[in-house]
Amino acid sequence: MNARTAVILAIALAAAPIHAQSPDPTLAAAARWIGRSLILRGFYAPNELHYDPAGKAEGTPKSTDWTLAGVDLEAIKRIDPATLELDGVRVAIRFNPDNQLFERHPQKDQHLKILVAIPGTGSPSNQLLGTEPIEETLARIFSIGIDPALQRSMPDFWRHYFDPHIAWDGEPVYPAPATVTAPPTLAHRTDVPETPEAEHDKVRGSLLMRLTVDEHGAVKFVSVLKPLGYGLDARAIEQVRRWTFTPAQASGAPAPMKLDIAETFAPRPPLR
Repeated sequence: MNARTAVILAIALAAAPIHAQSPDPTLAAAARWIGRSLILRGFYAPNELHYDPAGKAEGTPKSTDWTLAGVDLEAIKRIDPATLELDGVRVAIRFNPDNQLFERHPQKDQHLKILVAIPGTGSPSNQLLGTEPIEETLARIFSIGIDPALQRSMPDFWRHYFDPHIAWDGEPVYPAPATVTAPPTLAHRTDVPETPEAEHDKVRGSLLMRLTVDEHGAVKFVSVLKPLGYGLDARAIEQVRRWTFTPAQASGAPAPMKLDIAETFAPRPPLR
Protein backbone atom coordinates (compact mmCIF):
# COMPACT_ATOMS: atom_id res chain seq x y z
CA MET A 1 0.00 0.00 0.00
CA ASN A 2 1.51 3.34 -1.06
CA ALA A 3 1.26 6.53 0.95
CA ARG A 4 -1.54 7.98 -1.20
CA THR A 5 -3.71 4.88 -0.74
CA ALA A 6 -3.11 4.93 3.02
CA VAL A 7 -4.23 8.56 3.26
CA ILE A 8 -7.42 7.86 1.26
CA LEU A 9 -8.22 4.85 3.49
CA ALA A 10 -7.70 6.89 6.64
CA ILE A 11 -10.02 9.62 5.36
CA ALA A 12 -12.68 7.05 4.46
CA LEU A 13 -12.55 5.48 7.92
CA ALA A 14 -12.78 8.86 9.58
CA ALA A 15 -15.82 9.74 7.51
CA ALA A 16 -17.66 6.49 8.27
CA PRO A 17 -20.67 6.97 10.61
CA ILE A 18 -20.05 6.08 14.27
CA HIS A 19 -22.97 4.16 15.75
CA ALA A 20 -23.57 5.02 19.41
CA GLN A 21 -24.19 2.18 21.79
CA SER A 22 -27.89 1.35 21.96
CA PRO A 23 -29.51 2.85 25.08
CA ASP A 24 -30.54 0.43 27.82
CA PRO A 25 -34.19 1.28 28.66
CA THR A 26 -34.17 -0.93 31.76
CA LEU A 27 -31.09 0.78 33.15
CA ALA A 28 -32.45 4.21 32.27
CA ALA A 29 -35.76 3.49 34.02
CA ALA A 30 -34.01 2.19 37.13
CA ALA A 31 -31.69 5.21 37.23
CA ARG A 32 -34.71 7.47 37.71
CA TRP A 33 -34.98 6.06 41.23
CA ILE A 34 -31.70 7.72 42.20
CA GLY A 35 -32.41 10.84 44.26
CA ARG A 36 -35.79 9.67 45.54
CA SER A 37 -36.65 9.37 49.25
CA LEU A 38 -36.77 5.59 49.36
CA ILE A 39 -37.66 3.18 52.17
CA LEU A 40 -37.25 -0.57 51.90
CA ARG A 41 -40.57 -2.37 52.03
CA GLY A 42 -40.22 -5.18 54.54
CA PHE A 43 -37.76 -2.98 56.50
CA TYR A 44 -34.92 -5.42 55.86
CA ALA A 45 -31.81 -5.05 58.02
CA PRO A 46 -29.01 -6.69 55.93
CA ASN A 47 -26.93 -4.39 53.77
CA GLU A 48 -26.82 -6.92 50.94
CA LEU A 49 -30.15 -8.06 49.53
CA HIS A 50 -31.29 -10.13 46.56
CA TYR A 51 -34.69 -9.78 44.87
CA ASP A 52 -36.47 -11.89 42.28
CA PRO A 53 -38.14 -10.35 39.18
CA ALA A 54 -41.39 -9.87 41.12
CA GLY A 55 -39.64 -7.71 43.73
CA LYS A 56 -39.69 -10.37 46.45
CA ALA A 57 -36.66 -10.65 48.74
CA GLU A 58 -34.84 -13.95 48.49
CA GLY A 59 -34.18 -15.92 51.66
CA THR A 60 -35.44 -14.73 55.04
CA PRO A 61 -33.67 -11.43 55.78
CA LYS A 62 -34.26 -10.01 59.25
CA SER A 63 -36.27 -6.82 59.61
CA THR A 64 -35.55 -3.63 61.50
CA ASP A 65 -37.64 -0.57 62.35
CA TRP A 66 -38.79 1.44 59.36
CA THR A 67 -36.85 4.46 60.65
CA LEU A 68 -33.66 2.50 59.92
CA ALA A 69 -34.80 1.20 56.52
CA GLY A 70 -34.28 4.30 54.41
CA VAL A 71 -32.14 4.06 51.28
CA ASP A 72 -30.28 6.60 49.16
CA LEU A 73 -29.38 5.05 45.81
CA GLU A 74 -26.12 6.34 44.34
CA ALA A 75 -25.40 4.11 41.33
CA ILE A 76 -27.14 1.44 39.26
CA LYS A 77 -25.48 -0.90 36.79
CA ARG A 78 -26.30 -4.03 34.84
CA ILE A 79 -23.89 -6.74 36.00
CA ASP A 80 -25.18 -9.36 33.57
CA PRO A 81 -28.06 -9.60 31.07
CA ALA A 82 -30.51 -10.63 33.80
CA THR A 83 -29.41 -8.64 36.87
CA LEU A 84 -29.16 -5.05 38.05
CA GLU A 85 -26.95 -3.98 40.93
CA LEU A 86 -28.19 -1.04 42.99
CA ASP A 87 -25.57 0.62 45.17
CA GLY A 88 -26.22 3.19 47.86
CA VAL A 89 -26.24 3.89 51.57
CA ARG A 90 -28.68 3.21 54.36
CA VAL A 91 -30.61 6.17 55.76
CA ALA A 92 -31.79 6.70 59.34
CA ILE A 93 -34.97 8.71 59.77
CA ARG A 94 -35.57 11.12 62.64
CA PHE A 95 -38.68 13.05 63.61
CA ASN A 96 -38.19 16.80 63.89
CA PRO A 97 -40.72 18.15 66.41
CA ASP A 98 -40.17 21.73 65.24
CA ASN A 99 -41.49 21.20 61.72
CA GLN A 100 -43.36 17.93 62.43
CA LEU A 101 -41.49 16.16 59.63
CA PHE A 102 -39.51 12.95 59.38
CA GLU A 103 -36.02 13.89 58.20
CA ARG A 104 -33.46 11.67 56.49
CA HIS A 105 -29.90 11.18 57.75
CA PRO A 106 -27.66 9.13 55.41
CA GLN A 107 -25.39 6.64 57.15
CA LYS A 108 -22.33 7.00 54.92
CA ASP A 109 -20.54 4.03 56.51
CA GLN A 110 -23.44 1.63 55.83
CA HIS A 111 -23.11 0.75 52.16
CA LEU A 112 -25.94 -1.14 50.51
CA LYS A 113 -25.76 -3.55 47.60
CA ILE A 114 -29.08 -4.72 46.20
CA LEU A 115 -29.21 -7.25 43.36
CA VAL A 116 -32.47 -7.31 41.39
CA ALA A 117 -33.39 -9.91 38.79
CA ILE A 118 -34.75 -8.10 35.74
CA PRO A 119 -38.34 -9.07 34.84
CA GLY A 120 -39.00 -10.31 31.34
CA THR A 121 -42.34 -8.70 30.57
CA GLY A 122 -44.38 -6.23 32.51
CA SER A 123 -47.97 -6.24 33.63
CA PRO A 124 -50.78 -4.89 31.41
CA SER A 125 -50.50 -1.57 33.26
CA ASN A 126 -46.82 -1.34 32.28
CA GLN A 127 -47.72 -1.97 28.68
CA LEU A 128 -50.62 0.49 28.79
CA LEU A 129 -48.52 3.26 30.34
CA GLY A 130 -45.46 2.48 28.30
CA THR A 131 -43.26 2.03 31.39
CA GLU A 132 -40.47 -0.47 31.82
CA PRO A 133 -41.19 -3.69 33.79
CA ILE A 134 -38.30 -2.90 36.14
CA GLU A 135 -40.22 0.09 37.47
CA GLU A 136 -42.99 -2.15 38.79
CA THR A 137 -40.37 -4.39 40.41
CA LEU A 138 -38.67 -1.44 42.10
CA ALA A 139 -42.02 -0.11 43.34
CA ARG A 140 -42.48 -3.44 45.15
CA ILE A 141 -39.02 -3.16 46.70
CA PHE A 142 -39.14 0.50 47.74
CA SER A 143 -41.72 3.02 48.83
CA ILE A 144 -41.21 6.64 47.86
CA GLY A 145 -41.71 8.36 51.18
CA ILE A 146 -44.17 6.99 53.72
CA ASP A 147 -46.95 5.75 51.46
CA PRO A 148 -50.19 4.16 52.76
CA ALA A 149 -49.07 0.62 51.87
CA LEU A 150 -45.89 1.13 53.89
CA GLN A 151 -47.90 2.36 56.87
CA ARG A 152 -50.18 -0.69 56.71
CA SER A 153 -47.15 -2.98 56.85
CA MET A 154 -45.81 -1.41 60.04
CA PRO A 155 -46.22 -2.83 63.56
CA ASP A 156 -49.37 -1.79 65.37
CA PHE A 157 -47.63 0.86 67.49
CA TRP A 158 -46.72 2.75 64.30
CA ARG A 159 -50.03 2.14 62.54
CA HIS A 160 -51.82 3.80 65.45
CA TYR A 161 -49.46 6.76 65.19
CA PHE A 162 -50.24 7.36 61.52
CA ASP A 163 -53.97 6.66 62.01
CA PRO A 164 -55.04 7.26 65.63
CA HIS A 165 -58.63 6.32 64.77
CA ILE A 166 -57.80 2.63 64.28
CA ALA A 167 -59.56 0.59 66.96
CA TRP A 168 -57.60 -1.83 69.11
CA ASP A 169 -58.89 -5.39 69.16
CA GLY A 170 -59.93 -6.28 72.70
CA GLU A 171 -59.47 -2.83 74.20
CA PRO A 172 -61.20 -2.71 77.59
CA VAL A 173 -63.84 -0.34 78.89
CA TYR A 174 -62.08 2.22 81.05
CA PRO A 175 -63.56 3.46 84.32
CA ALA A 176 -64.99 6.94 84.55
CA PRO A 177 -62.28 9.38 85.72
CA ALA A 178 -64.33 10.37 88.75
CA THR A 179 -64.21 6.79 90.06
CA VAL A 180 -60.40 6.48 89.87
CA THR A 181 -58.87 6.78 93.33
CA ALA A 182 -55.26 5.89 92.41
CA PRO A 183 -53.41 5.87 89.06
CA PRO A 184 -51.08 3.06 88.00
CA THR A 185 -47.60 3.15 89.50
CA LEU A 186 -44.46 1.62 88.02
CA ALA A 187 -43.32 -1.51 89.83
CA HIS A 188 -40.52 -2.75 87.55
CA ARG A 189 -38.78 -1.34 84.50
CA THR A 190 -35.87 -2.21 82.22
CA ASP A 191 -33.59 0.31 80.57
CA VAL A 192 -33.95 1.14 76.89
CA PRO A 193 -30.73 0.59 74.91
CA GLU A 194 -29.76 2.88 72.06
CA THR A 195 -29.49 1.63 68.51
CA PRO A 196 -25.97 1.70 67.00
CA GLU A 197 -27.10 4.35 64.52
CA ALA A 198 -28.46 6.60 67.28
CA GLU A 199 -25.30 6.15 69.32
CA HIS A 200 -23.11 6.93 66.30
CA ASP A 201 -25.03 10.11 65.44
CA LYS A 202 -25.42 11.11 69.12
CA VAL A 203 -29.20 11.32 68.86
CA ARG A 204 -30.74 13.01 71.88
CA GLY A 205 -34.35 13.75 72.66
CA SER A 206 -37.57 12.28 73.98
CA LEU A 207 -40.33 10.13 72.62
CA LEU A 208 -43.82 9.80 74.02
CA MET A 209 -45.83 6.57 74.18
CA ARG A 210 -49.42 5.82 75.12
CA LEU A 211 -50.28 2.50 76.71
CA THR A 212 -52.87 0.73 78.79
CA VAL A 213 -52.04 -0.75 82.17
CA ASP A 214 -54.59 -3.51 82.64
CA GLU A 215 -56.20 -4.62 85.89
CA HIS A 216 -53.29 -7.04 86.46
CA GLY A 217 -50.59 -4.40 85.98
CA ALA A 218 -49.53 -5.64 82.54
CA VAL A 219 -48.80 -3.30 79.64
CA LYS A 220 -51.13 -3.49 76.63
CA PHE A 221 -51.98 -1.46 73.50
CA VAL A 222 -48.76 0.54 73.22
CA SER A 223 -48.54 3.20 70.51
CA VAL A 224 -46.26 6.07 69.56
CA LEU A 225 -47.61 9.54 70.38
CA LYS A 226 -44.52 11.66 69.69
CA PRO A 227 -41.81 9.79 67.80
CA LEU A 228 -38.06 10.20 67.83
CA GLY A 229 -36.80 7.85 65.11
CA TYR A 230 -33.47 6.09 64.56
CA GLY A 231 -35.10 2.85 65.73
CA LEU A 232 -35.42 4.22 69.26
CA ASP A 233 -39.23 4.13 69.33
CA ALA A 234 -39.22 0.40 68.58
CA ARG A 235 -36.50 -0.19 71.18
CA ALA A 236 -38.46 1.73 73.81
CA ILE A 237 -41.71 -0.10 73.13
CA GLU A 238 -39.96 -3.47 73.18
CA GLN A 239 -38.79 -2.71 76.72
CA VAL A 240 -41.96 -0.99 77.94
CA ARG A 241 -43.99 -4.09 77.13
CA ARG A 242 -41.88 -5.88 79.75
CA TRP A 243 -42.53 -3.34 82.47
CA THR A 244 -44.99 -4.09 85.25
CA PHE A 245 -47.21 -1.72 87.19
CA THR A 246 -49.39 -1.65 90.23
CA PRO A 247 -52.78 -1.22 88.54
CA ALA A 248 -55.07 1.74 88.96
CA GLN A 249 -57.82 1.61 91.55
CA ALA A 250 -61.37 2.59 90.64
CA SER A 251 -64.42 2.10 92.84
CA GLY A 252 -62.27 0.07 95.22
CA ALA A 253 -61.01 -2.46 92.65
CA PRO A 254 -58.10 -2.79 90.18
CA ALA A 255 -59.03 -1.25 86.82
CA PRO A 256 -57.44 -0.70 83.40
CA MET A 257 -56.22 2.79 82.66
CA LYS A 258 -54.45 4.62 79.85
CA LEU A 259 -51.08 6.14 80.61
CA ASP A 260 -48.68 8.37 78.65
CA ILE A 261 -44.99 7.69 79.24
CA ALA A 262 -41.96 9.62 77.98
CA GLU A 263 -38.56 8.07 77.39
CA THR A 264 -35.60 10.42 77.15
CA PHE A 265 -32.25 9.74 75.55
CA ALA A 266 -29.72 12.10 77.13
CA PRO A 267 -25.92 12.36 77.08
CA ARG A 268 -24.31 9.68 79.19
CA PRO A 269 -22.12 10.68 82.14
CA PRO A 270 -18.40 10.05 81.56
CA LEU A 271 -16.98 6.76 82.77
CA ARG A 272 -15.01 7.09 86.00
